[in-house]
Amino acid sequence: MPARQRHGRSDSPEPVVPLRIRAARDRIRLRGRDCLDFLQRMSTADLRGLEPGAGMATVFVTEKARILDVACLLRTGAEEVELLLSPGAGELIWRWLRQHHFTEDLELAPPERWTGMELHGIRSAEELSALLGKELRLPQRLAWGDWAMVELEGIPVHVVAIPGLRAHGVALLVAESVHEELERRLAGIPTVDEPTAEALRILAGIGRWGAEWRQEYNPFEAGLEGLVSLDKGCYVGQEVLARLQTYGKVQRRLVRVCAREPLHPGMQLLCGEAFAGELTSAAPAPWLQRWVALGYVRREYLERGALSARTPTGEELPLELCSADGPNR
Repeated sequence: MPARQRHGRSDSPEPVVPLRIRAARDRIRLRGRDCLDFLQRMSTADLRGLEPGAGMATVFVTEKARILDVACLLRTGAEEVELLLSPGAGELIWRWLRQHHFTEDLELAPPERWTGMELHGIRSAEELSALLGKELRLPQRLAWGDWAMVELEGIPVHVVAIPGLRAHGVALLVAESVHEELERRLAGIPTVDEPTAEALRILAGIGRWGAEWRQEYNPFEAGLEGLVSLDKGCYVGQEVLARLQTYGKVQRRLVRVCAREPLHPGMQLLCGEAFAGELTSAAPAPWLQRWVALGYVRREYLERGALSARTPTGEELPLELCSADGPNR
């Protein structure tokens, strides 16, 4: 991961080596002959051909195609699957799956919390293997949901590819009871504090459950179209997603914006006098001398002109569109 120098500041949070962020996921285990077919009908990705040892990302949506959560689906055996969900989403998805489980041959274990860390700035599977001191059976080009199991100091660790804040990212996840041992094993990797991690997530355009990933929005609006199959057959929300795509009915898009004044989730976005959308996440990015934010903007205002954010006191803050590197120039 190259150090950021292009903005002329030396206090960028991005080190030359990979960076480390605390992580947590809710895990649900499914067992039984029908577990993969069941999830094929319950989520957006096409799981056909997913072999034991493989994984992929998928989205759980309502019948109206609204986002419940984005999950990593790991096929851990011929008749066993693990779902790694956003922290806090496990109970919601577990109840949702139980509601739709009728005669299928499968068992749904209640959700449990797994913790660990995310490593960002991984350039290849080989670099990750060298960093951990273990050979990993991962594709050279990591895709969201690729995974492997490895033992570190006797601790079984799930290594799962996730969207990276810089280059590739991976989550290293263990049962909560052995989290401290994993922390000690990787203590030499630089840690990023929570506010900086949030700013980097926003700049990378990665959604978060409860903010960008919630039932007000659909996967196309959230930029998750790569996790949606429209030709795999029927599944929950498929008809609505197909209509949205076929007839161009996607109403909003997730965008990155920044400002020199503080921004906060829930701020209204304006284009002139017209309501254009709402901010969903915001954080300071001192190395850019900006606040950065994610928000949903109505499609008709994306190209129309400058956006502003309305403060609680009624002031309007001018906004700049931005990329992962900062304000668009």
